[in-house]
Amino acid sequence: MSYPAPASDGELDLLLPTWERMFRRQPPRGRCFTASSLLHAVAVAAFCLPTLAVDRADRPLVKAATTIFTPSLPSEPPEQPPEPRVTSNEARLEQPRIKLPETAFPDPPVTYNLSAMGLSFADDVHGQLPEVIRAQRGMLALLDKEDPTIAVYLFEAPAWEPRKTIRDVSRMLRIEMYPPRVWPVFRDAADQHGIVLDSYRAAALFDIGYGGCLKEAIRRYAKGAPVSAAVLEVAPGSPCGFEVQEVTLAASPTLHR
Repeated sequence: MSYPAPASDGELDLLLPTWERMFRRQPPRGRCFTASSLLHAVAVAAFCLPTLAVDRADRPLVKAATTIFTPSLPSEPPEQPPEPRVTSNEARLEQPRIKLPETAFPDPPVTYNLSAMGLSFADDVHGQLPEVIRAQRGMLALLDKEDPTIAVYLFEAPAWEPRKTIRDVSRMLRIEMYPPRVWPVFRDAADQHGIVLDSYRAAALFDIGYGGCLKEAIRRYAKGAPVSAAVLEVAPGSPCGFEVQEVTLAASPTLHR
C-alpha cells in the first residue's frame, strides 16, 4: 500500500516512500527551533520548581495541639537593691564616732569575799550557837593567836569536848567569836582543862561551800552594796542558821542596821 507523494522538485523524492519522507531529518532551521523550545521549557521549570518547593515548605502542618500553661511574666522587673557604696578610709575617719552612754552597760554585781570581810557573832544570849554549828556540820576551834590558819583545839558535837591538835584550817570558812569567854562552851573548857583563853582566838569553822549561803544573806541585807564587815546573829530557823544583824559598807565606815 502506498500513499500519494506530495509535489517535489527532485526525482529522488518521488522514488522514496511517503513515510520515509515524513520521518527523515528536518532541515537545520527546524532543529534550531526545537532546541530553543526545549531550552525555554527547562528554564521555566527551573524557575518554578523552587517556588513550588518553598510554597509547600511554608504550608503549615496540621497536628494535634497540646495546651501548655505558662505563668504570666510580671509587667515590670522587680527592683534590685542598691549596690553598697564603698568609701575610702579617709571618708570613714571624717565621720563622727558614736558615743554610748555610760549607763548602757550596768556594773557587774559586787563580789563578796568572806575571807577578806570582817565577820563576827552577836552575843548568843540563849546558848543556841553549838546547836546551829552542829546542824550546819561545823566545828568550834581555838586558833593560834599569831597564825589563825592553825587550829590548836577542836570542839565537835555532840560532846563539845576540846581535842588538842595541830590542824591546817586555811581552806575552811572561819568566823571569829570574840571574846571567847562570852560563850559557855569555851568557858567550860577553860575551867575544866585549864586552857588560857586569852592565848587563842575562838572561831566557828565551816566547809567552804557553806559560805555561799552567808554571802546571799549578806547580799540581800546590803542590797548588793559592797560590804567590808558584817555581824551575824544566831537564828536556828533561818536557812543558814544565822541572820545578818548589821553590816559596814565598804564605801563608808558607818555601821548600818
